[in-house]
Amino acid sequence: MSQGQIPVCKFACAVDTCKPPEHSTKLCPICHDEFPVSTIEEHAASCCEDQLSNPTVARTLDADLDAIAAKVGDSNENWLINVVRRNFFKTAFEELSDALTIDWEKPMKIHFIGEEGLDAGGLSREFFSLLFKNNDLFENGSFRLDSGLLKKKTDETMGRATARAILAGHPGPKCFNPLLARFICTGEEPDLADIPDEYVGRPDVLAAIQDISTDSTGSGDLVQRHGDLLEQAGFRKVLSSSTTSEAVHALKRHFTFYHVIGPLLQFRQGLKLLGVQTAIQGHAEESIKFFTTSPVSASDVQSFFKPTYTPDSEFKPREEMIMYNFGKFLKKVERGTMSTPWIDIYNGVETQVVINTGHVLQALVGCETLPRNIECGLVEFSHTSNNLTTVNTCAPSIMFSQTARIQEYETFEKHFLSVIVDAVGFGIE
Repeated sequence: MSQGQIPVCKFACAVDTCKPPEHSTKLCPICHDEFPVSTIEEHAASCCEDQLSNPTVARTLDADLDAIAAKVGDSNENWLINVVRRNFFKTAFEELSDALTIDWEKPMKIHFIGEEGLDAGGLSREFFSLLFKNNDLFENGSFRLDSGLLKKKTDETMGRATARAILAGHPGPKCFNPLLARFICTGEEPDLADIPDEYVGRPDVLAAIQDISTDSTGSGDLVQRHGDLLEQAGFRKVLSSSTTSEAVHALKRHFTFYHVIGPLLQFRQGLKLLGVQTAIQGHAEESIKFFTTSPVSASDVQSFFKPTYTPDSEFKPREEMIMYNFGKFLKKVERGTMSTPWIDIYNGVETQVVINTGHVLQALVGCETLPRNIECGLVEFSHTSNNLTTVNTCAPSIMFSQTARIQEYETFEKHFLSVIVDAVGFGIE
């Protein structure tokens, strides 16, 4: 600025006359550009109209998330997170809880202590998969209520981790019932008029609902057995045939939604990291997939992995049979007809595990459903190697070896099952 020039604010006001409260800025929820608070509502309304009238300028959820992820990737400094697989949740959550605010804005690099492997995406996806499965916060399609966790803002930290997981292409925790998932994405209080029984995760509450629903007399025995739950739900009327339905609705409303409103709000607060919550709320219907269970089909997995056939015609028939066997293997997995012994690394106890598509994808891509930001994986063939088939979870790929042998399905099944079971961390629950 030249000498004597009047300084101006970014909105063309003279600095000495600018009123900061009026010209503080806010992100538009539609286009995510910055505008003065005083004009943001007017802009957002017209911005939305422009997008609706001109589909070519409409932003997708993936585009919004990728734009945020690109800003994170611009940092020259990484956030190194060291974890111990045998003590995963304790070490992982300590790393997250002890992080500085600036760390959450850096690219993450995950290191499993004692294991080889550089994190180029696959280890991060595995980290988040284990974090969402092995924690004390989620249970029965909801949150576990614990005053100590609320005081430490543990659910907010998990919300931040979820935001970073989604930006990294992970498909999300996928562990909430649809009612809570919708609230997470919209922030709007759900319709609690007709809540399915399966949304009520607590067995004791479900038992109370069943007892009260099937006994319209309102006996004193019911009050004695379930009085504490009814009190917590705010039901203080005499339990009788005329109030049975009201009592059941009170239990469902409270223990499905209001009971966990504290953890829910903390979790949503954490999702605000880097503007992820804004992007999710702008595409609420599509974003629900991050938070609800959605198993991947065998055909989805096979379609994701694209084979690179060898130009040499001598090997083409062999490769085609291997791809046929891969599809047959996935169909068998989908039907739940394949199981294998597994030893828990935490307690050494051997159990029988029924293989599902989640196990297959965990071994192949690092998470139990397909990554958000990867279009496809590759299948390649090594016709001279006698090694076991190998996988790369970072840039997902499968390198089939021993190709002459695995043309036969029985051999292929044993061979590929070993790949899944021998994957580090297989079967961790």
